[in-house]
Amino acid sequence: MTARLTDGLTDTNAVALPPIGRPMLFIECTNTYRSAVQTGIQRVVRNILRHAGAVAAEHGFDMVPVVLHGGQFRAASLDEILRDKLQGPQQPPRRGRWPRMRRLYHDARSATAAALPHPAVRRFLFAHPIEFGLAWCLMTPLRLWRMVQQTRPVQPADPLVLRDGLGLSLDASAKHSGNVLLLLDASWHLRVWPAVARFQRAGGDVQSVVYDLVPLTHSDATADGLRAEFLDWMRQSLRHRLRYLAISRTVAGQLDGWLAEQSPRGVPLLPARPFYLGSELDFSRQDSVTRPEVQAVFDGPLHVFIVVGSIEPRKNHSFILDAFEDLWRTGVRAKLVIIGRSGWKNEDLVARITGHAQYRTQLFLLRDIDDSELGYAYGEASALVIASTVEGFGLPVVEAFQRGLPVLCSDIPVFREIADGRATFFHLASPQNLADAVSGFCAAHDPQLRRQRQPSGWITWRESTGQLLDAVLATGPIQGPAMPPS
Repeated sequence: MTARLTDGLTDTNAVALPPIGRPMLFIECTNTYRSAVQTGIQRVVRNILRHAGAVAAEHGFDMVPVVLHGGQFRAASLDEILRDKLQGPQQPPRRGRWPRMRRLYHDARSATAAALPHPAVRRFLFAHPIEFGLAWCLMTPLRLWRMVQQTRPVQPADPLVLRDGLGLSLDASAKHSGNVLLLLDASWHLRVWPAVARFQRAGGDVQSVVYDLVPLTHSDATADGLRAEFLDWMRQSLRHRLRYLAISRTVAGQLDGWLAEQSPRGVPLLPARPFYLGSELDFSRQDSVTRPEVQAVFDGPLHVFIVVGSIEPRKNHSFILDAFEDLWRTGVRAKLVIIGRSGWKNEDLVARITGHAQYRTQLFLLRDIDDSELGYAYGEASALVIASTVEGFGLPVVEAFQRGLPVLCSDIPVFREIADGRATFFHLASPQNLADAVSGFCAAHDPQLRRQRQPSGWITWRESTGQLLDAVLATGPIQGPAMPPS
């Protein structure tokens, strides 16, 4: 349940609300509210919101999720945000048509790209869902249908929510002194700044979570057009004097350096405050049944190495496949299972995988599994392989830690920060480095014993939320996040 708003907020369509006198923490979650995606930033937003109410109360705040709607931040239903939008609340997983429809969609998209190899056509076909393109066009009717469905009556237990599924506008309050607006979601494609400015003029404090600076540092590995959009967002955030939080010390350091370069000389800057992400899979169900075809991937006497994450250039799937091709040529028998949804600039890689001689023998691609099946994969695999060239954090690494799954990861700064002493590192200079690490792992570990684990531990999402809100709501300087015990 969302908290009640205070300070005399009024709305002609809203239920009258008595003031309760506590400051408010408003958490922006527009993209997650509108999206059915369950990975990456959306996973972070949902899990933070799941615990933010209780943690905010410990600081003397009430928490309200908000979304940008009609140019205003408006209260949203927490239940709606946390609902499993792909499967519906309290419903068993749907298995029949959705995987087949996804496969048909991906196959038809790849065939169209091959038949019409013009750059503009490929940009439209493979554009990220938040950009104008095929996915955006296909999802728009679904978004409109959801808006129609949100005309259901108000639930008494959630007095903020109106008949359009949203509630009171923050602009309804003449003052927000003591209130905080946290831009937690991926909001750089939204026109948030007029609403941010109004909140600030009313006395509110605005802070933002920065997940990484990849669009600025590795723009060739991001969706087309994202660099300009993200750069404009960051510059606007600097003009509005936001306070920043980062999902690792690595990102905090990079952000501080960028801000120092961009900020006018003589303007004091507050350092970004880091926190760490949690490790539970939020939509994993104990009563869920893993499909036989997924179980079959992990059956047998061979080692199984999994790669988890969206299929996009910076995840370096081609590097991993190069390494395993070297191993297979030398007679090493081991399975490579790539798990993740399509991101961008991946059509050539997908074609390479699905046309590979080892496809469905020692090479597998799973793009439609849910959290329960991902948990099964973590439990059945021999090790996680992650070869990212750049990351803000690396959720699969800590998800593996929580389950005692060994990790082989690229030697990049953020992985040294969160995984040093817990993982096997390899350099990205050559795929042979990964091939050697995998070969050494196979020689040292019996594949029949891969389910015997010793978890190294990581913080929960409740603890992650505590770190974040300690940083957001603290009145004085605080220390950075402490490393979890190994």
